[in-house]
Amino acid sequence: MGLLAPSLIAFCIVVIIPTCIGFFYSLTNWNGIVGSDIKFVGFQNFIDILREMTHLYMLFIYCAFSVCAVVLVNFVGFALALLVTQKFRGATLLRGIFFMPNMIGGLLLGFTWQFIFISILKLFKKTGIAAFSGWLSNGNRIYRIVDFDCVADVGIYDDRIYCADSADTGIG
Repeated sequence: MGLLAPSLIAFCIVVIIPTCIGFFYSLTNWNGIVGSDIKFVGFQNFIDILREMTHLYMLFIYCAFSVCAVVLVNFVGFALALLVTQKFRGATLLRGIFFMPNMIGGLLLGFTWQFIFISILKLFKKTGIAAFSGWLSNGNRIYRIVDFDCVADVGIYDDRIYCADSADTGIG
């Protein structure tokens, strides 16, 4: 139980408690403004929503979109996976193109941290505190650290993709 406790506490703080608070507020007429009166109305909000046709229509559109999105995303994903695992000229290029969105997030994160470590922590260096005058304020070191982290993350992810690919198809 000792190892499970931090996860359960975090889950309760992030998921369970906000869900319960949200459900409580759905049973009131509170308008969201701090200091305004909160009156308990029970399930009247839900009854009002179900009586209005626009809400039912929006619920139908939401459900139809969800079903179509799940089906189409899986269909397109399987079709692209089948396409890039075939042996033909340009298959490696297609793998690179389909993998590019995964790399862009890591690159943007790397540039963001580079900005934080180089620009903002230079201000801390001016305070004269010894902890800020080391590797955190040296732009060359930070760039290498962020670059290494980005390459390691993408490399591990890339390796998993190609290992799974070669295990499934014998290619790669």
